[in-house]
Amino acid sequence: MCINRWTKTLRPYRRTRWTPEEDANLIAAVDACGKVWSRVAQRVKDRSDAQCRERFTNKLDPDICVDDWTPEVRSSMLLAV
Repeated sequence: MCINRWTKTLRPYRRTRWTPEEDANLIAAVDACGKVWSRVAQRVKDRSDAQCRERFTNKLDPDICVDDWTPEVRSSMLLAV
């Protein structure tokens, strides 16, 4: 697991921040290939499939809800904890 994390995500030359151009390429690649990350990564220069997956699913996916929690959701979460 450690070597996989190193080679797929943490290599120093791959730890740079994503540029707006890379984000645009990633979105276009997902539109073209779907969520087949090995194919997506081939279209995004110098990024691994894991990096592409993490960036898209955590930051760029249009299905991500970024709105503030409603009072009902907030209270149900507090009760659950």
